[in-house]
Amino acid sequence: MLIAGRLLNGVCVGVTSSQVPVYLAEIAKKEKRGSIIVIQQLAIEWGIFIMFFVGYGPGVIPYSMGYPIRPRRMSHARYPFPPPLSSLAC
Repeated sequence: MLIAGRLLNGVCVGVTSSQVPVYLAEIAKKEKRGSIIVIQQLAIEWGIFIMFFVGYGPGVIPYSMGYPIRPRRMSHARYPFPPPLSSLAC
């Protein structure tokens, strides 16, 4: 099941990554077409670049798994002081 899910996910990501630039190029005005495609491609590349370092860090940087503890401790420190129920109402 996991292999089938990964295969389906790979096909969907491949189709999406090839069709989104085509769709953007078709709906964009002629004057803005190139800049919109460039912005979309830069967003993809920066996402890959950032996630490379996010994945690289825990394996190489010592004690990098300790960083999530700080936000958790701040959250635990707030438990005795919950927000009033009136602020949670929709």
